[in-house]
Amino acid sequence: MIIKSSRKKVIPQVTGNSSVEDSIIEELEQIKRYKIEGNIKLYFHKLNELIKKYFRKKYQIGSILDIDTNTIGKAGPNKHTLSTACELLKLSHEVCYADYQPSSQEQERIYNFLNKLLSNNRPHKPSIEDELYLMEKPN
Repeated sequence: MIIKSSRKKVIPQVTGNSSVEDSIIEELEQIKRYKIEGNIKLYFHKLNELIKKYFRKKYQIGSILDIDTNTIGKAGPNKHTLSTACELLKLSHEVCYADYQPSSQEQERIYNFLNKLLSNNRPHKPSIEDELYLMEKPN
């Protein structure tokens, strides 16, 4: 006797927790309004917080400014990324605490750096075809 299963094949939904990058990109989009409103100090302060938050969550780096680039392994950020992040954090501190007026180029640079960093390091989400392939049982 042959019994057929009445189960339907389940197509996986790509859901789950958003990545560190996705959550910070959402916050980054909200920060634009401070620049538009002309609140440059708050704009730089929030960007500063996001850079620190990203490195803390992604790489478990507490203080970017105090890190020794020789001790970071291959899984961590590269030296160029760290040096750029440090430079932009220092600029942010000057804007927030020393009343430095950044040029429009400097304002765009810090935003673009963070946006590019997050976009380039976003994890690849598997397609539905990938999920189905992984679910198939070998014959």
